[in-house]
Amino acid sequence: MRNKYFALLIVFISAVASAQQTGIKGIVSDKITKETLVGATVIIQGTTTGSTTDLDGNYTIASLAPGSYNLVISYISYKTQIIERVKVVKDVLLELNVELEGNSVALEGVVISANRRTGSEISMLSSMKMSNVVVSGISSQQINRSQDRDASEVIRRVPGITIMDDRFVMVRGLNQRYNTVWLNNASTPSSESDVRAFSFDVIPSSMLENIMVFKSPAPDLPADFSGAAIKIFTKNNADKNSFSVAYSTSYRPGATFQDFNNYRMSKYEWLGFDDGSRALPSDFPSHLNEVTDKNEKQRLGRELDKVWTPAQSKAVPDQRFQMGLTRRFLMGKVSVGTINSFTYSYTQDIDEIYRADYQQFDTVRDVSDTSYYFNDIRSKATAKIGALSNWLFIFGNNQKVEFRNLYNHQGYTQVIDRSGRDNYGGLTIQARELSFSSRNTYSGQLAGDHNFNNNNTHFNWTLGYSYADRYQPDLKRLSSSLVEDPDNQYYGQYGVNFSFSASPELSGRVYQDLKENIYNGNFNFDNTFTIGNFKPELKAGIYIEKKNREFSARLIGYAIANTSKFNWGLPYEPVDVIFADTNINTTTGLKLDETTNKSDSYTASNDLLAAYLSARLPFTTKLNLYTGVRMEKNNQQMHSFSSDNASKEVNIGIDETRFFPSANLSYNFSEKALLRLSYGLTINRPEFREMAPFAFYDFEMKKLVRGNPDVVNATISNYDFRYEYYPSPSETFVFGLFYKDFNKPIETIEISSGSGKDYTFQNALGANNYGIELELRKSLESLGKKDNFLKYLKNFMLVANASLIKSEIQIDTTKFYAKEAVRPMQGQSPYIVNLGIYYQDNDHGLMVSLLYNVIGKRIVVVGLDTPDVYEMPRNVVDLLITKNIGENIQIKGGIQDIFNQKVVEKQFIEYKSLTGETLNREQSTLEYNPGSIFSLGVTVNFNK
Repeated sequence: MRNKYFALLIVFISAVASAQQTGIKGIVSDKITKETLVGATVIIQGTTTGSTTDLDGNYTIASLAPGSYNLVISYISYKTQIIERVKVVKDVLLELNVELEGNSVALEGVVISANRRTGSEISMLSSMKMSNVVVSGISSQQINRSQDRDASEVIRRVPGITIMDDRFVMVRGLNQRYNTVWLNNASTPSSESDVRAFSFDVIPSSMLENIMVFKSPAPDLPADFSGAAIKIFTKNNADKNSFSVAYSTSYRPGATFQDFNNYRMSKYEWLGFDDGSRALPSDFPSHLNEVTDKNEKQRLGRELDKVWTPAQSKAVPDQRFQMGLTRRFLMGKVSVGTINSFTYSYTQDIDEIYRADYQQFDTVRDVSDTSYYFNDIRSKATAKIGALSNWLFIFGNNQKVEFRNLYNHQGYTQVIDRSGRDNYGGLTIQARELSFSSRNTYSGQLAGDHNFNNNNTHFNWTLGYSYADRYQPDLKRLSSSLVEDPDNQYYGQYGVNFSFSASPELSGRVYQDLKENIYNGNFNFDNTFTIGNFKPELKAGIYIEKKNREFSARLIGYAIANTSKFNWGLPYEPVDVIFADTNINTTTGLKLDETTNKSDSYTASNDLLAAYLSARLPFTTKLNLYTGVRMEKNNQQMHSFSSDNASKEVNIGIDETRFFPSANLSYNFSEKALLRLSYGLTINRPEFREMAPFAFYDFEMKKLVRGNPDVVNATISNYDFRYEYYPSPSETFVFGLFYKDFNKPIETIEISSGSGKDYTFQNALGANNYGIELELRKSLESLGKKDNFLKYLKNFMLVANASLIKSEIQIDTTKFYAKEAVRPMQGQSPYIVNLGIYYQDNDHGLMVSLLYNVIGKRIVVVGLDTPDVYEMPRNVVDLLITKNIGENIQIKGGIQDIFNQKVVEKQFIEYKSLTGETLNREQSTLEYNPGSIFSLGVTVNFNK
């Protein structure tokens, strides 16, 4: 009797449990024989959610969100069946029995298509392990454990990665120019006018699925890299319907609530857009030299805006807002998923910066002799808007089409107030620069992924378009010098520096505009053959890219209108009086003049046709070789004019076809351990700006940057050795060695030029770069089984990576006045360390992250006839605490850069004293504290 009641109780409990579940259950059987099928696969189309049938043919897919789903049922030697629009109701376990029809063809493998989740740590490590090449990466799961706000902050967690200027990525100590960046399998445009680099700060971290950093060449990777081929993937997998809203704010000590200078002219400044207030008037001539009438030039001078003084306000706390929407729905037999995101942020920061430059060190007096020293107060307001809309269409069980869109806008207003001493002219100076710039970046791709022949044949394609611009209207500069002659009537006063001809770097306005378009197509085909137990894989592909750029600059300044009649007291008046309409005249005041020449604009294009053929050869179950060759036909064109002779055209054309072989050998000791060896030849092509003769004065750096039309391509031979160990799906240990041999590497150098320094670009003779990389991900979950205090560490995970790097570059001392023939490469850090301690308690919804980063001193400026400038190490520690409240609310707070150590750049001097003693001296060229950031935010999810 007791057994009878017990059985009834079990049935009752099971019924109650089933009633509380939301999902699908049923039996899979043979359509003809009605026999149940064991091991049949039942999966929700487009996801990894599913089940397999048990010994009685039963399956259960529980914990589904209410909604409609397409169900894919498959079994070996049976036809795959798709059941459309299966409606799941809350707290109901829908019963759905399926009968499969036998396949009349010969027994073949079954293909199950699911949109694989690539944002998890386990998925990312699996991709690294299964890759044919040397690769590192970071997943969205790890990104969520940090305070990183954009891709530039995220990627510095990857082994061998450092960041320059808060947005440019350097891999293995190599300058950003040695990287190539693809976004969702399409190349990215450069929104910078002076450097070859993708600005990683344009992509908010919330939009990232993962970042993969490929460090060894392969036929299917672009050949134009040596540091890394970096692939950024934005989120595309909508596994549920949801809507989320997030808001956060940050406090910056020393900036927030302090006096702030703002170059405010537009009513849309808070969005980062200029409303046209800074643009040149519509009737302004293409060049002022065309205007011969003095009265007309006077009218034009008076027509320009009069904003020379920044608006005063109090800096507000950082404001960040994000809204996300995901939807999953059905269109017949097609599963559709979409992820949409909108982000907005507005920040204000204030930095006090010390800058200096030096003449040759005075060894007699043992003192530094400055060329100048300045104290700058930089007030910078930044507005960012980002939008992402990705769509995924899954057809049947083996086809996928994606439509991805990413748009980012950034607007900056910056005011630099400068005081100090310029010893080139022996002047005590005050200066100001008012600037606004905006950057727009759009990247869109239509892509397809198709499997045929029972997953033995694979074809994928991408059609992409990218656009970037950089608009900088009405950049204003004004420089004044102190009258130090007691006999002068203006003694002790600052007067604006005007001359008899315009000098826009001292008193004038600059307008710059850059636009870049990229069109590309990427087509890849691979097929696996079966020859007995030998299953080689052959791959082939074509990549087509067309890039064009237009750049223009206008340099407009103020000059003394009439030497004999000029009011010499005018420069000592308040700035608003100086540029009043009455003082823009042809006699006693100032005239508008233009120094723009033809070299201040250029057009450029790059046409690339690439094709590759490769093979993956599994000689044994342990030994695999991935090898092949890539062909690239590249035609790089640029048109401009000489900066020394405006009538002399500069036409640069580099049209060449090259072949790039590579080989990646891997040996699997076991399922957990493998060894990799790789070799590959790559190329580094000069960027448009590096070839253009355009010379631009950088006020902040007090440098003139000019291109070099004689720069040529560099080639690099790359070697890698790597041991990888994966003790569990979420853990890894990696030890790697690398060596790179450069022929004619390209560098940015500093040279003396009369009254200052210039930056330009050059090819060195050769260089080599080599080092060691270590990476560790270790979970302490196993300690939970201990009976001592160690059990409390079960929720911790350690992530650490470190690199030791050395490089040498050979300089042609017969061509350049280099002080030494061999030195480290520009940007190369001798060591890089990243540490992360993560605590995650899922039971209480608590997560704590403590992150640490440091890099060794690296050359930021190469001095050919002056000492190199080194950026010194600084320790960066971040703390983040995240707490879930219920299922829908998350609170996140933390401190970024807790120690707030100084950013310091130095020169090092070594010389012998009169007594023969070797002395070492240091002199700082840059010092400032970037500031800590205290953040607090909340995210609310509305899951449907």
